[in-house]
Amino acid sequence: MMYNIGERISKYRKENNLSQEELATVLNVSRQTISKWETGDTLPDVYNAVALVKIFHVTLDELIFGLSKHSGQSTYMV
Repeated sequence: MMYNIGERISKYRKENNLSQEELATVLNVSRQTISKWETGDTLPDVYNAVALVKIFHVTLDELIFGLSKHSGQSTYMV
């Protein structure tokens, strides 16, 4: 299951008024890499996922699963 991570990356990037080129520069990847993430062709590695959540000020749950900070849901198993 892909969880529409690419759609969320695109949404958060636009909410932060960043172009694909600007985000790529910050992450030290190519613009094409950002495009591939957003289209779902590839996924960011764990290091870039952590960098994205810091840039976008969201949690990993929000980025990966689309869960809101305030939903009370967690992906962690007890």
